[in-house]
Amino acid sequence: MADGCMPDQDIVANDLGNYRRYYPSSTESEDSDLEPHQDQSGVVSSLPAFTCVLMTSDLERGLNLSSIWWKTNIEDKDSIESATLWVGNNSWDVYVKIKNVDIWICRGWKKFARMNELEVGTLCRFELLPGPVNTFNVTFQRGRRNT
Repeated sequence: MADGCMPDQDIVANDLGNYRRYYPSSTESEDSDLEPHQDQSGVVSSLPAFTCVLMTSDLERGLNLSSIWWKTNIEDKDSIESATLWVGNNSWDVYVKIKNVDIWICRGWKKFARMNELEVGTLCRFELLPGPVNTFNVTFQRGRRNT
């Protein structure tokens, strides 16, 4: 299943037999960002991150995540995980469901999307923060308006 998510850096897996072959969707760039990320304000970050362009299905059913990115960067890879999404000074608790090779943000995602006025085409960047497990800083780029 193609989704709008991609890792910000190439992922090298030691055991590729456990992973489904990755094919970029039409909403993804084939370029790989191997350098630290610089946001709109000029802040540079080298934290593990992935970027998504939201599609209708992401807003209706939950955000589908890259299984390779998740299994490479998250410690407990094979169960339902709680996660915290930070946007500025606000946080949302969401759950990430893992079933076979499908991984998606489910419970809490619709509220997060509604409260942040997310829409189809919004570019979302999720940075995995050090410290509390499964905590992400999320930034958006939507046309001319950025968060």
